[in-house]
Amino acid sequence: MYIGENVKKWQIVFLLAADQAIEAGQEHVGLFLLHHVTEQACLGLIYSFMDDQPDCRDLERLLQICACFSNRPYRHFLGCAQTEELLKIMVKGYHQAHQDERFSLGNHSITVF
Repeated sequence: MYIGENVKKWQIVFLLAADQAIEAGQEHVGLFLLHHVTEQACLGLIYSFMDDQPDCRDLERLLQICACFSNRPYRHFLGCAQTEELLKIMVKGYHQAHQDERFSLGNHSITVF
């Protein structure tokens, strides 16, 4: 089986799990899963294209590194207001959820699909 097919299936599983967690009111779990799948996708791209394994886990920085060989991941998150907001929520929420288990999205809404 082609490795790209495995990665796609893996990403879909994470996205489905994130959607279920958010629907069940487990926003911090859903946010972690969204952050993790985005982080791992960036790390996989960087490894594939640059043969590098950065220690960085900051999504914005990883997207900037990905822009060295493809602007598509960067454009995806910074191409419109809705996805820019999603990136901000993921970054901020991920850090807040690590510090406070009672993290809530507040008046923000995340739609996975």
